[in-house]
Amino acid sequence: MSDAVLSKARELGQVLTESPEYKEVKARQKVMFNDDAALEMLKTFHAMQDTAQKKQARGVELSQDEIRSLEKMELTMSKHPSIIAFQESQKRYQDLINKVLKTVINVQKKDQQEDLLREQIPDYQDYQDDTK
Repeated sequence: MSDAVLSKARELGQVLTESPEYKEVKARQKVMFNDDAALEMLKTFHAMQDTAQKKQARGVELSQDEIRSLEKMELTMSKHPSIIAFQESQKRYQDLINKVLKTVINVQKKDQQEDLLREQIPDYQDYQDDTK
């Protein structure tokens, strides 16, 4: 892998950690982790999830009661203010990451389209030079 690409990736990572969206996630996470009720809900939910995943990995289906308990805990958590605030900030940060990825993909698509045009249109480069 190119050192230049990795260097730019590190630079992008640094810029992302300095973004308002990332800083908000960290701040909301701190508030949530300092909220005893929210922390207890998260611990309980993750323990329930872990148990369910282990059962499923062994090929054991979850009972309707287990499924309902998981859904009930998710619903309870979705109403807790510090958890809601954290999840909303995570969504905004994920939206930023998605925009970054879309931008990278669009640059690559444009380059690929240019390559196709060069292959298919005689004197394409001359046409491009004339339009500048």
